[in-house]
Amino acid sequence: MRFELFVKRAFPAVLLTLALAVVAFGQTSSSLSGIVQDPNGSAIAGAKVTVSDPSKNLQIETKTSSDGNFSFPTLQAGTYNVTIEAQGF
Repeated sequence: MRFELFVKRAFPAVLLTLALAVVAFGQTSSSLSGIVQDPNGSAIAGAKVTVSDPSKNLQIETKTSSDGNFSFPTLQAGTYNVTIEAQGF
């Protein structure tokens, strides 16, 4: 009887702990986005944006859209170098 009472009280706490652990474990990715503009605030279309992490031998490239936007929707958590290249800059 005592064991059953313990199980009835402990089970919800154990279940909640496991659920929170799964949520915390799931936070292993991130994203990066932004807008590339010239000194006057005009968008720079077609600029090459590179995200790199030399420690992981990782390099990902994208181009800005017509309104200067870029996005890296899924990145592993970490520290990255970001470089932007555009003709004339």
